[in-house]
Amino acid sequence: MGDDRPEGVIWRTVFTVTVGLGWLIWLLLWWAFWAEDYTVAQKFAVAIMSLMVMGGVAGAIWIPFSMRYGDDKDDWKQEGFTWRVIASTTVFIALTVFIVYMLFFPWKDFNWCQSIVIIIVVLLAGAIAMTPLWIKRGRRSMRMELEMDDIAEEVSEAIEDAVEDAFERSKKKDRDDEDDDD
Repeated sequence: MGDDRPEGVIWRTVFTVTVGLGWLIWLLLWWAFWAEDYTVAQKFAVAIMSLMVMGGVAGAIWIPFSMRYGDDKDDWKQEGFTWRVIASTTVFIALTVFIVYMLFFPWKDFNWCQSIVIIIVVLLAGAIAMTPLWIKRGRRSMRMELEMDDIAEEVSEAIEDAVEDAFERSKKKDRDDEDDDD
């Protein structure tokens, strides 16, 4: 029984799951026992910042792997793709730092609902700001998928026609063989 997984996928998976579960356990214990001096908004800030660190660790492990073995590894070679990824990452990090700072200091007296709403609104604003950066690439991908669908439809129709013709020839040959037998 062969193992056709790329090298390093198992240790990366085990490491990511172990560190992720460890982070979650630490965060829950911290919230329950050691975060009494913090407001709800500050607790969210700590959770977001620690999640960002965890995402950075996972990204540092998985991004080089996906660039080497991923299905979309050729995307990195496309013009403008790398700078879009860098710009998106920079904006995401900047928004996260902004949210953490604001929740920890100016907005520290927000309740949990207000904190969640602020987080969602800021992240949505960031996504809206990034849309023009990615929309052109998305349109190009959609156009390519539509072209592939058209090609697949043409091939499918050609196969159906060929099968139908073969079936008709087979029926005609069977009728001709019956006529010869009589």
